Amino acid sequence: MHLLRIIFLITIVSCICSCDKQRIQGNEISHNGTSQQMPQIQDVSDKNIFAMSEPLIELERTNGECFDLCPIYKVSISSDGEVVFEGKQNVKNLGIVKSKLPEVKLKELIASFKDANFFKLSDRYIQGSECVELWSDSPTVRIYYRSENLSKTIYHYQGCQGSEELKRLFKLEITIEKIVNTKQWVGF
Repeated sequence: MHLLRIIFLITIVSCICSCDKQRIQGNEISHNGTSQQMPQIQDVSDKNIFAMSEPLIELERTNGECFDLCPIYKVSISSDGEVVFEGKQNVKNLGIVKSKLPEVKLKELIASFKDANFFKLSDRYIQGSECVELWSDSPTVRIYYRSENLSKTIYHYQGCQGSEELKRLFKLEITIEKIVNTKQWVGF
């Protein structure tokens, strides 16, 4: 019986290999008689990072330990000031809403990351030594920020409080929401 299984598997593998021949030559792929150009890989090392479509700033609220009452949403801000709000749960606007930040507000937002000393903050404030006080029933916030040569993501359970670092981080979260005016889509 074991020998029959091995013979069966060898037969299937050889059939697949003979039916699905693929040849790569230069920058062209030939697959079962049809050919197509291989996608070109772009070198972006000398390009301006702000010209890319990756967001400059993201703030995402998840319910964490909230008991289905906290708003759940994500807001992304691009380098040209485009704001994309994605309401997921417990918000006035479910789905995607777009707006635009004036340049002066975008500069104010970027300055708030510098004021918070964002790149010197810890990556996680969930539980443990960074939490002087730990409260229950709080949301978790993820903040992403990209400068010209650095990027960083911080996860913050908002029940984790009590240090100067956490005060700066909480102030930054509030500042982002205030400048972007998430209240208009969240509803409270």
